[in-house]
Amino acid sequence: MNKKTACTVTAGFASADITPKEGTHLCGGTLGEYRPARFVRHKLFAKASVFRGDKTVCIIGLDALLINKKYADKIKATVMKELNIPYEAIMVFTIQNHSAPTVGEVMLDMDFPVKFSKEDEYMTGIDTEYSLFVCEQAATAAKQAYENLRPVKMDVKSGIKHGLAFCRRIIMRDGTVDMFPKHNAKLQPFGPNISHLESPMDDEVGVVCFKDGMDIVSSMLHFTCHPVNDIGNPSLYNSVSADWPGVWSEELQKKMGMEHIPTVLNGCCGNVNPFNPFVPDFVMDSERMGKALSDFAERITLAMTFEGADTPGVVDYTYTEIPLDYREIPQDFLEKNVNIIENTKEVKHTASGAFDDVWSWAASTYSILCCKKREPKFMYPVQVFRIGSLAIVALPGEPFTDSQLDIKLRSKAPMTYVTHCANKYVGYMPPVHAFAHPGHETSPGYTYWAKMAPGSIEKACDQVIADIEKLF
Repeated sequence: MNKKTACTVTAGFASADITPKEGTHLCGGTLGEYRPARFVRHKLFAKASVFRGDKTVCIIGLDALLINKKYADKIKATVMKELNIPYEAIMVFTIQNHSAPTVGEVMLDMDFPVKFSKEDEYMTGIDTEYSLFVCEQAATAAKQAYENLRPVKMDVKSGIKHGLAFCRRIIMRDGTVDMFPKHNAKLQPFGPNISHLESPMDDEVGVVCFKDGMDIVSSMLHFTCHPVNDIGNPSLYNSVSADWPGVWSEELQKKMGMEHIPTVLNGCCGNVNPFNPFVPDFVMDSERMGKALSDFAERITLAMTFEGADTPGVVDYTYTEIPLDYREIPQDFLEKNVNIIENTKEVKHTASGAFDDVWSWAASTYSILCCKKREPKFMYPVQVFRIGSLAIVALPGEPFTDSQLDIKLRSKAPMTYVTHCANKYVGYMPPVHAFAHPGHETSPGYTYWAKMAPGSIEKACDQVIADIEKLF
């Protein structure tokens, strides 16, 4: 394998502000909870990168929680029309930031039969006005990036930074799984009730630099962890923030220049949190985490030689949709939840005005039926871009780190970075072994975010490897 990672590519970069207005619903909390934005800790952005060779591709990263296919397609339609880039060559993903709105309906299916008022639409996860605004800004950023196309030198390097992210699915000695163990680390520092952390971690920090003369004009940054520091801090619960990816970007701009445009590719973090369960009184801190990543990324950048950067880099892509199965829902459980929704015919609230919990969870299960009616087989898009020596893999949903490690180990590309929450809302994508331990990501309540059958992500990984082989 050619180990040189540097080349020259024709590329353009741009960003557009997508910070929401006061009162916009910040998703990522409890099902049925209204969480209005009260102040801005960090602005949110849409980052666009366009690469042109024999083919042209466009990458759009959003500092949002999630995006569904309806709104991803809306962004792509504008980019296709204005820039003449094929649908399959446009990648749209979110960093899965829990202190931001979603783009589209994600908590309930977009075909859920009960219609919500503007005041109640947050139940579906959406703020329609904000979602439309993001689509406009994302397309604007893509257009500006296209207008900024010019030859730049590119290099890719990685390092290992341990201690920032941890497997959040903790297997207890009785075989159950817990996201936040009930033992107190100060009183029981060895976690006597814990058997093991379920999955291995991926501590790789990836940096892709694009250099124009002496200036590094843009970076793509890769790490793997749920951005949930700020939502986990009660004083920041209603703040708008891009969490550790936003701090990482801001800090790197300070080092590289404010014209520098960094884009974070968040990896397969469906089972990864920035919470160390074995440290007494551990405090999640997006500032600490983002600054640590920025300092480490700077060290990686300074180690780059750009050796061989005069070689033209290949720009290519694949896009494959694979049919996946849904989880089988027990008939008695299904009938109970269907009856709750179909016999209500309207949104059900408690006396305090909040959404009724029983109704809300039944609506989540019912949403699986809506999705299944529209797609009897769930069509899962696997997208791979080749930019020089780098393979960028876009996977919908929230796969576990197991899947990312599997892809990286089998990939024929010199460097492979995976980004999740891309192109379509799916929910969690656990590996087969995780279903033996029901938890949030493998919900025994058969929720809309836990609807895919065991073996789904393994099929997707096999397709990724086949597509990388075509490109490399």
